[in-house]
Amino acid sequence: MKKYIFYITVALPFLGWAQTPKDTIITELNEVVVSTKVPKNYEKLPNQVEVITAKQIDFQNFQSTAEVLSNSGSLFVQKSQQGAGSPAIRGFEASRVLLLVDGVRMNNLIFRAGHLQNIVTVDESILDNVGIFYGPSSTLFGGDALGGTVAMTTKRAKFLSEVKNKFTGGVATRYSSSNEEKSVSFNLNYATSNFASFTSLAYNDFGDLKMGKRKNHNGDFFGERPFYVATISGVDQLMVNDDKYVQKNSGYKQYNFMQKLAYKTNSGFEHGLNLQFSTSSNVPRYDRLTDPSSSTGLRNAEWYYGPQQRVLAIYSLTKNNAFLGSNMKANFAYQNAQESRHNRRFGNYNLQHREENVNMYSASLDLTKKFSKSELFYGFESYFETLKSSAYAKNVNTGVQTDLDTRYPNGDNNMMRNDFYVSYNHTISKKTFWNAGGRLGYTTLKSTIADDTFFPLPFNSISQGNLTYSGALGIVHNASNNVMLNA
Repeated sequence: MKKYIFYITVALPFLGWAQTPKDTIITELNEVVVSTKVPKNYEKLPNQVEVITAKQIDFQNFQSTAEVLSNSGSLFVQKSQQGAGSPAIRGFEASRVLLLVDGVRMNNLIFRAGHLQNIVTVDESILDNVGIFYGPSSTLFGGDALGGTVAMTTKRAKFLSEVKNKFTGGVATRYSSSNEEKSVSFNLNYATSNFASFTSLAYNDFGDLKMGKRKNHNGDFFGERPFYVATISGVDQLMVNDDKYVQKNSGYKQYNFMQKLAYKTNSGFEHGLNLQFSTSSNVPRYDRLTDPSSSTGLRNAEWYYGPQQRVLAIYSLTKNNAFLGSNMKANFAYQNAQESRHNRRFGNYNLQHREENVNMYSASLDLTKKFSKSELFYGFESYFETLKSSAYAKNVNTGVQTDLDTRYPNGDNNMMRNDFYVSYNHTISKKTFWNAGGRLGYTTLKSTIADDTFFPLPFNSISQGNLTYSGALGIVHNASNNVMLNA
């Protein structure tokens, strides 16, 4: 039987106002695990938490994870083009909102204050659930979680005790007339008593988006696409769009793959391997392609993001009662993120290319110990990241290549963070709970400038080291089946 709770959040002014996630604030409490660092029963947490389940995701059948979040009513998602989605929680976004995939942070040293589209590299068809934590959750998840945390958990490889047959799976296809979308996803689970494998493949082909014809009240022509730029015989030309309601040059393609392996030993250990790969075609920056110009009609001839590639590999080791009666989960992960942006103005045939390549190595240890009326969560996280930033301009007609300023320092760049955390949850009564937690860490950032031609600075290296710390204290009282008071 499902239970529904109507939340009324009470907070002191200096704690900040709660975000209203939906017109009717109803939370469905599902038995899902979005993190090993919090209780399974979210009624015990002072944080406001929303959970989007795989059942909801499959039923709603949205085109991307950004669309899943946006249409959940739980948060706002900013989009500048189809292949984008920047979650915003309580006015914070980008580097101020933490994105987690299977407990591993997506945020890296090039996450900036502006909009980010990294969320679309996680295919919605592989998600088991998404947990949205509102408000500061830095004590639990790390310093990026100022506005909140979006914790995405992918589907598990299930053992024979969890499924009816050795082989289970499915195929899903989707066609959308609004952008001529053609998508297909495939998954297959193989199960034995102590070994399991889960494979997922997905392909998305998004065409040019067609807008509605009903006029926007802010302007008769808002959003229409009467013209676009085409390069014919090496010359930029302003072309008339055959259908001004079709957002010309807004489509892209995406490819996703995930492979999970799980193995149980007789001694109680479970080994896991989690491999994820996502890439795309070039993604047009549609808002830049429609920037007007008084002299040429449109300001830009080309503006697109290069293939956004994400690689994630996680080896995990779990065991119950592994250390001082605590359940243990250890993660060792490697990530690679490749991003680029390419643009040139109308009539300027030097196409600018700026490319970023990030490598991230991480290790974490999460421990959970249960007592009769309380739970203790504690552990350690370590992340080391490197960045290679490069840039050049290439003439689209002659092929001549010239140097260009990079987005980040063009030498060696690295960042390292090490954090210890602890969180304690205690049950006072059936209706009242309190918790406290703390996090302590140290973060370093180092960069070198190999070539200062474009920015002649009085130094050629940057080095920072900062002690980081945060704490949290909260209490929850379930006054009735319909009212919850949090502080």
